[in-house]
This record gives sequence, structure tokens and C-alpha cells, in this order.
Amino acid sequence: MMDQPSATEILTAVREFIDKHAIPALSGRTAFHARVASNALSIVLRELELGPDSARRELEGLKSLLGT
Repeated sequence: MMDQPSATEILTAVREFIDKHAIPALSGRTAFHARVASNALSIVLRELELGPDSARRELEGLKSLLGT
């Protein structure tokens, strides 16, 4: 079986490309949109990293609150 990059690895590589290569070569509105894209990728990366644990803790809290 061939090793495939994870979603996190792919998103990180794209964000790093935008930050290190694209943004320095851009200006004005295009650079702004590239920064927005980089920030959006950071949000998705955090969700992938923290989302499952956060959802588990929320479910446990709701179960405790509802007594189930």
C-alpha cells in the first residue's frame, strides 16, 4: 500500500505555500485574499485537530446535564 499524505499534511503544505511563496509575491487585494485563504486553512486545521475531542466533551457535558 502506498503512503498517502493525510488531510492535515495537505492543508499544511498548501497554507505554507501561500504564506511563504504566494503572499510575498502578491500585493493589494490579491495579497489580502491570499491571507484570508491562509487563515481559512488554519481554521480547518484547528477543527481537524481539536474537533473530535471538543465534540466528545460537549456530548459528555450534555449527557451529564440531562442525566443520561
